[in-house]
Amino acid sequence: MKTGMCATAGRRGAAPRRRGGSVPVWWLAMLVLGGSLSAAGEPVAADSPPLRPFALRPPASAATLEFDLPTLAGGRARLGDWRGKVVLLNFWATWCVPCVAELPRLQALQAAMAGRPFAVVAVDVLEPPGRVLGFLAARGLALTVLLDQDGAAAGRFGVNGLPASFVVDRSGRVVGMALGAREWDSPAALAYFRDLAAAAP
Repeated sequence: MKTGMCATAGRRGAAPRRRGGSVPVWWLAMLVLGGSLSAAGEPVAADSPPLRPFALRPPASAATLEFDLPTLAGGRARLGDWRGKVVLLNFWATWCVPCVAELPRLQALQAAMAGRPFAVVAVDVLEPPGRVLGFLAARGLALTVLLDQDGAAAGRFGVNGLPASFVVDRSGRVVGMALGAREWDSPAALAYFRDLAAAAP
C-alpha cells in the first residue's frame, strides 16, 4: 500500500458488495488508516497527509469504460453523459483522510476550469447517501458526487485503494490515472487539463 492511500480489500481489485444496506465490517476496519468515527457516525477530523505533486501514470487500459450510478439528488448518471468533456473521475470515501485532503483541491480545479469542456466527478464508494450529504455540507463542498453503493464501478476501474483518480478524454477514453492524493489545482495540473480540454474530441 502506497503512502497517502487508504486500503481496500476487494479481490482482483474490486471493492466488495454491500449486503443488507450495511458497509462490510472489513471496510469499517480500514478507518484505522483513514481516521475514526464519531458517535454520530461522521469522520473525526485528522491531520491531513501531504499531497503529492501532480503526476499521472498511463492507465492499465485505454478502453472506454462505462457505469450507471445514482446521484445524491436521486437521479442517475452515466459516464457517457459527459462525453465531449474531459472528466477527472475520483473514487473516494468520507473516512479516507487522503481523500478528504484532496477534495478542496478538486473543487478548486473545477472552479479554475469553469467555461471549458471539463468536469470533476467524485464517486463515493460504499457509503450511504445521508453520510455523504452531511459530510459535503459540513465542509462547504459543491462537487458532482455519484454513489457507488455496491462497489461495482470501482471494481470495473480496478480500484483497490483510495483515493484513485482517472482522466477521461473528450472521446471517452481513459488517458491517465493517479493513485493517492494529488495537488490537483497546481500550475502543472491546470496546464495539463487546459491543454487536454482544448484538444478536439
